Amino acid sequence: MKSAVFANRSSRTLKARILTLMILAAGPAVLCAQSVITKPDLVGRIHQSGSKLIVTVENAALKNPLNASGKAPSSRANLTLDGQITTIQVPELLPQGEYQKEIPIPASLLDKPFTATLKVDAAGGIVESVETNNTFTKTFNECDLVPVTQTGGRLALSWDNEANPGVYHIKVRNNGVRKSAPTITRITVADRQGQIVQAIPVSTPGIAPGATASLSFNYDGNVCYFTLTAICDFSRVVAESNENNNTAKLSITCED
Repeated sequence: MKSAVFANRSSRTLKARILTLMILAAGPAVLCAQSVITKPDLVGRIHQSGSKLIVTVENAALKNPLNASGKAPSSRANLTLDGQITTIQVPELLPQGEYQKEIPIPASLLDKPFTATLKVDAAGGIVESVETNNTFTKTFNECDLVPVTQTGGRLALSWDNEANPGVYHIKVRNNGVRKSAPTITRITVADRQGQIVQAIPVSTPGIAPGATASLSFNYDGNVCYFTLTAICDFSRVVAESNENNNTAKLSITCED
């Protein structure tokens, strides 16, 4: 009987010690998390919808579930269009919260390219975790030339070595809202080591918004295990709403 009582006491003592160790281990982490103060981080972006610009101001701060920090107080954002500044009153934003406002595009800008600049926390009165991301600039009413791609973003390339040996075909699409001027699409052929063995300039006609142009080029070498890359508007002769989507590539295997 005494041994049973001793065993029960030993078991309770061991459990108490384990619980104490768990509290000591977790306690500082919990207290530390509760004391972490998250700063707000206001960022802005703009997109076009018909004759309006949709302005979005977001508080990108991470939410701390253990306290209410990270909240951005009400502030002011400035939208600059054609040298004219429109003031936008932004309400208080919780972490991960956002505010949107529609701004009509002036009639004088509807038929030509224009640049919009949004500056959040325009008065500079909010202490943020990042102070270098408060300005957003984008060009609208421009063309946007992109190579047509297939599944996985690979360049859509076609050929028929029996009917037209050495002749290859690609397409370029204008995703923008303005017709593009004639440009040059550059095709490069690179070997397994990434060395360019040939660069082929392909004349590309002006392309209407939403339309696609079919291009053909000649390459007499064997493309097996080579990579072909297409770069739209290689000489950068036209301004585009997105200058970062002009390139697509395809690596060809002997089974293709």
